[in-house]
Amino acid sequence: MFGNRPQVMPVRTPQVLWIELSSKCPADCVFCSRALRRGAGSNMPLPVYEELIGRLSRPRKIVLNYSGESTLHPDLVPAIRSARASGAFVELVSVLTTVPVTMLDSLAVSGWNRLTVSVNFSDQNT
Repeated sequence: MFGNRPQVMPVRTPQVLWIELSSKCPADCVFCSRALRRGAGSNMPLPVYEELIGRLSRPRKIVLNYSGESTLHPDLVPAIRSARASGAFVELVSVLTTVPVTMLDSLAVSGWNRLTVSVNFSDQNT
């Protein structure tokens, strides 16, 4: 303690992470830099992701998003479960245009805490 103030100690690892599981995306939003920065994109290997999650010390929030569409990752459901097992609040951000109907049931019970649907993608002709 310094005077009446508690001592503030840094945490060992970040507590809030935004993770890009996939840099692939079928949308071509005018504001997005994904294609310029990532080209056709790729998926993060699940072992790399799980090692990252395993090294976190008490994460508060993990957001699966960035310039790609996480629903294109073949191991999305296991990735969500790994994030939840860390104790973190898990948010999935998606345009939901790429989710196969066969994936909906397993995705719905995968354990995410919040689903944020991005409505930035639209077709001007509709």
